[in-house]
Amino acid sequence: MYKYFSMITDADGNSESYFSWASCNLCHSTLGGDRYDYIARDKNDDIVELSLCVDCVYDVEGIEVESCE
Repeated sequence: MYKYFSMITDADGNSESYFSWASCNLCHSTLGGDRYDYIARDKNDDIVELSLCVDCVYDVEGIEVESCE
């Protein structure tokens, strides 16, 4: 499992998503969609680079998503 997530940004603090069919490194979803680059610590406390889907970004950042019901 990973901990201490941090989104990779440019010098101005901006991050940009990119489209990918590659699986998300956190939930392993293979659905195509936007991905964001993150760094985190793995179980051995090593720094790893991850490519996360939008749903996992919301989860990692603690963003609540309103239901449209």
